[in-house]
Amino acid sequence: MNTEQTAAARIARELPRLLELAVRHAAAGATEEGRKMVWALLRVAPEAAEGWHALAAILHRQANGTGAAIAVTRALQIDPAFSMAHALKADMLLCTGDVATATRHLDRAIARPERLSPDMHRWAASMHRRLSRPDTVN
Repeated sequence: MNTEQTAAARIARELPRLLELAVRHAAAGATEEGRKMVWALLRVAPEAAEGWHALAAILHRQANGTGAAIAVTRALQIDPAFSMAHALKADMLLCTGDVATATRHLDRAIARPERLSPDMHRWAASMHRRLSRPDTVN
């Protein structure tokens, strides 16, 4: 294995931790720095659904709806069962008022609760219950 392959393998192993760090930077106000960190990781691991999801989350936080939609769509192309990406997509769709499609993404998100953080699972399940009762929508 050459040096470049070794570095790529190390980054692949560390990807979840590095993405979490990038998202935390963005959440703490260093949004641009977090976004740049994710882009750097995606250059090394372009097929990492987690990377595209992290980018989508940061762009959604920046109110960049188009960029966030492109990134979350890419995450779901790579991993159609990625619950966190389905939950984010549902949140994005709710922001645009597309309740029906958001509900379908929530269905997919809560179908695999082991792939959701505990907080995200609570949010997705609560939102799904709320949207499933027509008297509570809008």
